[in-house]
Amino acid sequence: MRNQWIQASGNWYLREVSQNQPTLEPAVYKLNFNPQTGELYLTQVQDSFDFSYKVYGIESGFIDRVIKTYDNTKGNLGVLLNGVKGTGKTVTSKQICNKLGLPVIIIHEDYDSIPSFINNIQQNVVVMIDEYEKIYVERDHSVLTVMDGVLDNGFRKVFLLTTNELYINTNMLQRPGRIRYLKTFKDLPLETITEIVDDMLLNVEHKASTINAISELETITVDIIKAIVQEVNIHDEVPNNFLDVFNVKKIDNRFDVIKIIPGKEPEIICQGVEIEPKKITKSSRGNGFYIGEKYIGEIIKVLSDNSIIVREWEKDVRVEVQYQLERTRAYHSSFLAF
Repeated sequence: MRNQWIQASGNWYLREVSQNQPTLEPAVYKLNFNPQTGELYLTQVQDSFDFSYKVYGIESGFIDRVIKTYDNTKGNLGVLLNGVKGTGKTVTSKQICNKLGLPVIIIHEDYDSIPSFINNIQQNVVVMIDEYEKIYVERDHSVLTVMDGVLDNGFRKVFLLTTNELYINTNMLQRPGRIRYLKTFKDLPLETITEIVDDMLLNVEHKASTINAISELETITVDIIKAIVQEVNIHDEVPNNFLDVFNVKKIDNRFDVIKIIPGKEPEIICQGVEIEPKKITKSSRGNGFYIGEKYIGEIIKVLSDNSIIVREWEKDVRVEVQYQLERTRAYHSSFLAF
């Protein structure tokens, strides 16, 4: 007796059968639960992941690495794609699925019997959990239970996980036997940003102002760029005319930090950096002063909203240093060479 797939009413069930039945065809399946029988089953939702639209910022090098590793290893393989929503994690995971050419099982809810269900699958499959932090929000350990509970039954499982909240369970770190690849997706690079604008923008006279407006945003994703370009196209106007009412956030906590040295010319020690506190007021006195993540010293006096006295250590001697903070126009890191 062995577990085989039985099709009924368009769904696929794992059952013990005495004769060989067809294996699950490569396609995309959704895992479902029957509350009446307590049984998990699969429903085919697509033949494969569809990319009828243009995909920007394709991670072809990383995708090829995953495929080559799968072809040259044995046992289960884990891949975790982490980062900001809209930067390509899900698209990359779908492209990996299409290239592997295996049945893909999408887990969208946390069911207790998932490990035993997957263990009973007697063929190689991909297990895909998109935005796993939402599915396992109340039982964070359960995603690990699924992975650890899936034994080596002679068939391979590829686990593809994505998370949007920049959150990674610490038990996943430095465990390549569990998660071999951990890739963090950051905001889009300049060449991808320019490519999207070139593809979508109708009035090319607005290109420079559109790129310039995007360069000042805190977060840059495909969806954000498309929305801004669409707004420019609809109203045939530059982004500065509508950004104050548009649902995006500009970078505003960047400063040039100037050291005031008595009897000498002021010295610019940092340009375009973040500081803490983000806003200097009289109540900032007694707080720590940070440039980026570096602690400088304690704010002991606030001369104005852009001038402070900081007590710090200099060559093992405690000194009081005046800093002038000049807010400056800031660029997103993708535009540092723009």
